[in-house]
Amino acid sequence: MTLSPKKHPLSQLNPGNAAPMRMPSELVIEVTGQCNMACTYCTNAAARAPHMTFEAVKNILDQASQCHVPSIRFTGGEPLLVDDLPRMLTYAKQQKFYTLLNTNATLLTPKSLNMLIQNVDNVLISLQGFNNISTQEMTRTPASFEEKIRNIFLLKTFITVVRLGTVITPNLINHFSKYAALVEKIKPHTWELFRPMKGPIPSMAEDGTRYISLCRSLLKSREYGIHGIIGNAIPLCILPNPELAAMVMAGARADDGHTRLVWDARGFFKPSYFITENLGIDLNAAWNHPFLRKMKNLAYLPSACRACKALPQCLGGSRTLAKQMSGSYFMPDPLFKEPSKAFIKKPASFQEQP
Repeated sequence: MTLSPKKHPLSQLNPGNAAPMRMPSELVIEVTGQCNMACTYCTNAAARAPHMTFEAVKNILDQASQCHVPSIRFTGGEPLLVDDLPRMLTYAKQQKFYTLLNTNATLLTPKSLNMLIQNVDNVLISLQGFNNISTQEMTRTPASFEEKIRNIFLLKTFITVVRLGTVITPNLINHFSKYAALVEKIKPHTWELFRPMKGPIPSMAEDGTRYISLCRSLLKSREYGIHGIIGNAIPLCILPNPELAAMVMAGARADDGHTRLVWDARGFFKPSYFITENLGIDLNAAWNHPFLRKMKNLAYLPSACRACKALPQCLGGSRTLAKQMSGSYFMPDPLFKEPSKAFIKKPASFQEQP
């Protein structure tokens, strides 16, 4: 099997050696904290927050347009619960945004499908089980698995990019081949596995071993046409080969305020889904907030981490889990280990951002 690292190059970002991004490349709007499911590993910090109004979302979209943010993601909770979602999406397209939607795809109707076809460029669908029983166990709801799969195929027929997202749980680890067989049939653009940010955290050794095994499974699944990646922050140094690590781990680029901001359904900007530091209600001020600047600076990382070839993609792993394990966002990710010699740049060229 020939593997190419081009999908996830190690040089997409260059923290410390390039000017900070003037604005986020994506703005995520949590249009509601409510959901029709109760997934066991849900990380919704704004759970039960009421639906946003069209006027409130319009204000955020106008700010994003003025700041030349190219992409808008609508998420929740479950966005399809929001009656004003069609107006929100329509306005976003009128403003020429690239629009993304996160959904569990269980509430699709002919009317909502038609609306999504006209206004959405990219859909990420939550897939937490491989059959009816496992789905109901993971989501704690009686929603029909068969109907969900039909809805996924409907969306694939009409929307350019359809992706699947699965939280990494013991259920996934223990039944990976069953999940992979289902994904192979669906043929999404990507299958994104997400490191859990809530719930019991295994010991570092056990957790690291699990992720190494999972990465191997993802590489193997490429033989069957499945482009699977770990889609959120995890230190790439858990694998001995940086090129292989870059192929199966997206790193932290989309997390912790490096390239995007999140509007919390409770009414403020925050660095990520999981970091609920209130950055205020002004987009420009939020992007330049001292807390966010410190987080993106990376000067707090260990020197070996800052000298690592994988840093532009890895960005030091997860700030959320650093906080959970050490009490501070500005400590190493609990899975960090000294990078192998293959990861280290000679000489190190990290420079602290102003």
